[in-house]
Amino acid sequence: MADYGPTRIEPIAKGGIHGKGLWMTRRSGVSYGGPVQYGARKPVEKERKFYVGLFIDPRFHTSNSRTFSSQLLTFGARKINLTRRFAGEFSSDIVYDTVDFYYQDEHVGRYTLPYGLRFFKNQWRHLGIQFRNGQAPLIYIDGFAVGAASSVGNAAKWKMNAMRVWGGQIIRLGSREDNRAKGIYGWVDEFKVIARDPTDEETCNYARGTLARVTNNNFWAHKADNLYSEYWQGKVADTVGESRNNSYVCYVNYGNTTMRDLTPNEVYAQLDRIPAGLVSIREKHITENKALIYNQPRPAQDTNRFCLSCHISDNDEVRDGVSSRELGISAFRLVNNLPTQLDPRRQPLQPPGLMGGNIPANYFGPGKPAQRIRSTTPSHVDQWLMNHN
Repeated sequence: MADYGPTRIEPIAKGGIHGKGLWMTRRSGVSYGGPVQYGARKPVEKERKFYVGLFIDPRFHTSNSRTFSSQLLTFGARKINLTRRFAGEFSSDIVYDTVDFYYQDEHVGRYTLPYGLRFFKNQWRHLGIQFRNGQAPLIYIDGFAVGAASSVGNAAKWKMNAMRVWGGQIIRLGSREDNRAKGIYGWVDEFKVIARDPTDEETCNYARGTLARVTNNNFWAHKADNLYSEYWQGKVADTVGESRNNSYVCYVNYGNTTMRDLTPNEVYAQLDRIPAGLVSIREKHITENKALIYNQPRPAQDTNRFCLSCHISDNDEVRDGVSSRELGISAFRLVNNLPTQLDPRRQPLQPPGLMGGNIPANYFGPGKPAQRIRSTTPSHVDQWLMNHN
């Protein structure tokens, strides 16, 4: 696992956000090879959008009165560091307050984290970074977008796609082999590199949360009002077709400071236990406010980012004797005059459309159905699971 320097996975203790984590020192480095990425018709050997995310529980490797910078991620000529620029200025417990971007060791970009979203010692925090075509990298903290990095140098070098994805591309977590003793110090877990542009709900999921609208919850209202900008909350509102006056958060129960003493059910959002004063918008966000309505045609989703993350093309190509048939975009185009319950297309999380035999009363919820149904003729379950308009 480790290419160089000491790393540790506890034999008995957990150490991770959930399950096993990886302990890293300033001299630790772990590398990964990037696989070949296939597009609709051939291998993609070009720069692409990509997202990187991980949980970090940092420690001080030196006096907490000093400033320092730690290598987090290196890919090709590009590097991401976590930096402590404001030593003791706000709190002696803050390990990192800034995300820095480098190109060929030239400092080219920076994002200073809001105070309440900085990395404190002995506390887990999730960091996500989205690299976008021709735009500055976008920073996510605990699953919610907080802002884009600002240029401090040659903007053209880091505003373009920041990574080439092909076989043999090395992605390094922690210290670089040629520059040891400068990596992150502490626990890391659930490291992900994804070669596409995930939706806001997905990035929230990577932090073990789910998007929610704040209606009447003082704790989450304070977080939304003081830590998340109106701009990025407005982007969420636009996706789900709601008012930009609403407040939104990535809800997850992070419990106590380290989360290592929590049960598995306490370290991620549970959709059936969203706190009072929060309303889940997961379904509206995934469908981009085009929910399935009983007895109406399935709405077109051929521009939906979540759907297009898997559905790529209707083309087929034989490569090395194997068909490269991908999930097609025709699967979610509008078919007029075909009610949803009669449409043979089902989404991955939808149950089978028909149920026969004995269906108990209230099986799908209060009054769904109101009385027990015993019949050899199958019933359409969508009548109890979907909204009626």
